[in-house]
Amino acid sequence: MWKSYFIAFALCGVFIASCSTAKVQTNAQTRALAQKHTKIAILPTGIHLTYSRGVSPVYDKQELESLSKRISLELYWQLLEKIAKSNSSLLVQNTEQTSAVYAKLMKTDSFYSPQELCKRFGVDAIIKLEVFSDQLMSSRDISRMDSTALRKAVVESTTYYASLFEPSREAAIWTYKGEYARGYAATPGNTFASISYDLVKKLPYW
Repeated sequence: MWKSYFIAFALCGVFIASCSTAKVQTNAQTRALAQKHTKIAILPTGIHLTYSRGVSPVYDKQELESLSKRISLELYWQLLEKIAKSNSSLLVQNTEQTSAVYAKLMKTDSFYSPQELCKRFGVDAIIKLEVFSDQLMSSRDISRMDSTALRKAVVESTTYYASLFEPSREAAIWTYKGEYARGYAATPGNTFASISYDLVKKLPYW
């Protein structure tokens, strides 16, 4: 019998409030709000992996932390490159600094709203990213595959949800849902790197 396994990972164990269902600002309004931001931070990425086709999950906490750091770092560097090309004055807090502050907060409380995190980080806005990926096989299975097998679909489908929060507003000022169609052929790491590239282009700063 086929079995599905679910691993939900939130770096440092801090629970972040889900996006509000309130109406999101229109594009023009969102851009007007975003143009007022001088410094933003990237929240540690939440990664949720589902395994299908009877394959048992083998990612441990360290591997998930590595994947989370990779996508956050990819997003950070993609943002810096986009800022340079667009001659924007927007500043992005270093992801290592953000992660360090995040870890300290976890020791004092298990719940912080996105608005509270903005204030704790000392930024005008934070980017919250959650990635849900349905895997055909695990990283260790992938490592045993030859080049021919790797050309087959490894990630069946991936959906990610991105939100932009300000310290003074309960609802996200911007949200975006991105999807990779079922059958998209890529390793998990490459898929997450592609998400960063796609997401940066969608942000309301340009």
